Amino acid sequence: MYVIRNNRYDEDPIKKLGSGSEGAVYPFPDNPGQCVKLFHSPEPGNKDALDLGRYRAKKIKAICGFGLNLPGQFVLPLEAAYDERGAVAGFLMSRVPPGYVKILELLKPWRTTNAISLKEITLFFAQMFGVDLKELAKRNLAIGDINGGCVMINRSLERRWVDTDSWNYPGFPCIATTELYAHPDLYPNLEKGKAFVEPKPCHDRFALAVMFVQIALHGAHPFRMGTHPKFTSLRERARNKVTVFDKEVTYPRVLPSPEILSDDLLETLLSVLKRKDEGLTLEVALATFAERLTTCKQCGIDFDSGRKHCPKCHEKTMVDMTKLRKLLIEILFKAPGTVLHVQMIEKQLRLLCQVHDALTLVTIDDRGGVSTLLTGLQVTKGAEYRFFGSCLVIVRDPYQPAPVTIEVYHIGSSDLSRLGDVTTGGLENDQALVDTSERYLYRTAGNTLMCGNLFGKDILLEEQVAQVHQTQTWFTVDHATGADREAVFGYDRALRDIQWFVIRGTKDGNQFSYHEVKLAAIRAGEKMLDFAVYFSRETVLLVRKTSYRGLEYIRYSIIRLDGKVESEVLLGESDEGFDCWYNLSGKLFQGDSILHVTLKGIVKQVLAGGKYVALEETEDVVTITDQLFRCGTRVGVARKEGVLTISRKAV
Repeated sequence: MYVIRNNRYDEDPIKKLGSGSEGAVYPFPDNPGQCVKLFHSPEPGNKDALDLGRYRAKKIKAICGFGLNLPGQFVLPLEAAYDERGAVAGFLMSRVPPGYVKILELLKPWRTTNAISLKEITLFFAQMFGVDLKELAKRNLAIGDINGGCVMINRSLERRWVDTDSWNYPGFPCIATTELYAHPDLYPNLEKGKAFVEPKPCHDRFALAVMFVQIALHGAHPFRMGTHPKFTSLRERARNKVTVFDKEVTYPRVLPSPEILSDDLLETLLSVLKRKDEGLTLEVALATFAERLTTCKQCGIDFDSGRKHCPKCHEKTMVDMTKLRKLLIEILFKAPGTVLHVQMIEKQLRLLCQVHDALTLVTIDDRGGVSTLLTGLQVTKGAEYRFFGSCLVIVRDPYQPAPVTIEVYHIGSSDLSRLGDVTTGGLENDQALVDTSERYLYRTAGNTLMCGNLFGKDILLEEQVAQVHQTQTWFTVDHATGADREAVFGYDRALRDIQWFVIRGTKDGNQFSYHEVKLAAIRAGEKMLDFAVYFSRETVLLVRKTSYRGLEYIRYSIIRLDGKVESEVLLGESDEGFDCWYNLSGKLFQGDSILHVTLKGIVKQVLAGGKYVALEETEDVVTITDQLFRCGTRVGVARKEGVLTISRKAV
């Protein structure tokens, strides 16, 4: 229960929009364009939590009374919400529309499926520097804790600044910071008990410059990527002004060359990153660079038109063939356009490619034979694609209000035929829930998870899998081929956390067993930033990236298909293997080992001994933007340009 303007409201857990370490967010019944964030009650006897709660209450009331009148991209507290005793319990704010994701989705395949160019990204950051930071500075405000979740974006790169209750306001400083983007001045704030440093606008400019480099160059964090002979940690590099562009640093060759940026922009970025001019603004340099961008007709990369040659096409070949002694790395398929989705179905590899504005279906059999089908379907920006059996699945707009339309097509020898559409639900304010295994289509219908397969050429027969919580359940499915079972993994949103579950089904899709997964509790105040799920034959790998006191951690758990947890591991930045886990995407879980895609190629982690072994032959060939998958007896590497395969050489 909460009170706003003397009116009482009951929060409806079925309509919850999300929850985290601080609180949960619910729709506001009186206005569909608003929502309410309600803080979790502090644990009894936890003095730190009680003190934080009192500080937060005073801060919320002050923010609501400032009359800041900021533009609509800032999601500010509007009014305090109170509990039945009259204490501040949360606040009312504008609701972020459906279709918005965290800004760091620009480092994932979401960037490719939404066809977001470097020019769009550059102009987007120019707006944040030239409009947003200036609007805040005029009002004597600073963000203080820029991180991967503080800006939400949609496919048109419209933005919303969220978590604004933690910002730096007059008399109420931001007491949090995130190491990955923190200005070195703020490092004392990462360590409890150290002298507190109040954030300033120059600290925000620094953090945003770090984020631009990281996103523009597909993961090239200026102080975390590359290797330096003396300074090895992020903090050492940042304190000593050693960037990924410095000649003493070995730049990861698999990332886009810094030369895709203009010399003027690089010089301006370095001035900010090395703190040569704390008052320097970047918006002019960014806007000028955006107008100078061109696209290479051969490789498709965006780069500064002032360069004589495309930086990517004129690199030296990155594969030293003399090193390929143990592994055979082959180009299985070079796409005529952009690869949007890759999936193995039985012994066939299916790819969906964008060629100009149309979808092309490519099938590669186990002997390497390639067949191409011009589907006649137009590409829709942001659409989701899946295969199962002899079918193609398309969700044109995953963020439309539920029920969301699922287009199902039967793949014939020379054409596609459309079946009757079905629908699915989704997380409240989030994307549609639909996934496929090798054989079946999974969707939600109300409070039921359904599993369907094709009967004949035009009938979808479905079985009930399990009861779920409408708008509060998320799931994913094992896509792997050759399995003698079905496997689903997901979660239900609970009050403070999420309850994970695993469902095992028979191969014929007729019987399913549901199991709760009981993981160890995380620390009070620890927040999940992102997660990924991978399947092996008999287990599931759940990887969670979390934040605790400004530092990031990795928690990975191996879970049997009956829900029993085999192991749980917590890694910090100083632990062996942390860098391999830092990128959550692209891994291949093999049960007894895990293959990680890193800036140094593939690293194999043998679970029994905990050893991390770099597969040297893959260095400068495979990188963090690639996706690994099982491709028969080989390892497949999917990228937007095509597919590679990796296998052991015959002795």
